[in-house]
Amino acid sequence: EEVIYRSSNIGMAILGLRLGKRRLFDTETLFGFGSRTGIDLPCEDAGLITSLERWNDTYTITSVPMGHEVCSTPLQLVSAFAALANGGRLMKPYVVSRVLDPVTQEDLFVAEPKMIRRVMPESTVIAFRDRVLHEVVANQRGTGKRARLDNYRMFGKTGTAQVPIPGGGGYVPNEYVASFLCGGPLAEPRLVCIVTAFAPSKEHYYGGRVAAPVAREIMRRSLAYLRVPPDKANLP
Repeated sequence: EEVIYRSSNIGMAILGLRLGKRRLFDTETLFGFGSRTGIDLPCEDAGLITSLERWNDTYTITSVPMGHEVCSTPLQLVSAFAALANGGRLMKPYVVSRVLDPVTQEDLFVAEPKMIRRVMPESTVIAFRDRVLHEVVANQRGTGKRARLDNYRMFGKTGTAQVPIPGGGGYVPNEYVASFLCGGPLAEPRLVCIVTAFAPSKEHYYGGRVAAPVAREIMRRSLAYLRVPPDKANLP
């Protein structure tokens, strides 16, 4: 649990060695990385993942668990994270949920929820979400503690990625992408949110410092707007 809520790269590298190449790669693709989500928007990018044939037993297997050798879109990240809010079901995202006839007000189109596939057993998801991702926000040593809300229990994960040099060949010195993914309420998730900040200040560039406070305000206002009842377990 501490590897996740304190965002330990060393811990994730050790986990990669335990899992092995095949299981890591299969999980990466299972959650949708390296492929389009199929959202109803033009020109969606598929992102990039290293093909299994190019993986080695030392560098790749320890780099992928901490986010290297992966190029993902915010949509891919939030879709994968939403699977943890949906009990392990990866859903097809969409923008337009309903179209009405302007005259008759009859439904011309209604987007029905569509599961792409199950990525994890529900029992595993709940244990990971409640025991680990919740601690990212709730624990005083968690990297996402700045996303904590008074009336809701949240779960999330911070991210601090290096910026690749255009055309390949390493990373731009001292430039980062700070991000934070979160969802809530914990018991019955209603919303997930991602906030990314490209090349924030060199002094404060961690996802938990830059993106988490923004995500907190988005979730606070959005849950209130949707009139989601407070999570009583988190109240005094």
